[in-house]
Amino acid sequence: MTIAITNREFHQLVNTTQPECLEMDTRYFFADQHDEVEPFGKSEQAIALAACARCPIKNECFAYAINNRIEQGVWGNSVPQQRLAYWRKADFN
Repeated sequence: MTIAITNREFHQLVNTTQPECLEMDTRYFFADQHDEVEPFGKSEQAIALAACARCPIKNECFAYAINNRIEQGVWGNSVPQQRLAYWRKADFN
């Protein structure tokens, strides 16, 4: 199961929309899972998810991550575990 958006379409959309994530530190979207002070980067992830929730292209971003099997980071208001669950379900259909 795939969601219809090409990589080219996604990148054009990002360039024309200029989502908030482009201006943010990538550590929010790719928090260190091995951080001894705050395991799994929960506060960074929460900041990234808040930015995604406001994003006008979050659905297209999610589709990009799904179609390209991106396993790390916050994409399209989803965390890796959510995308893994999506792929598992899609593989059974």
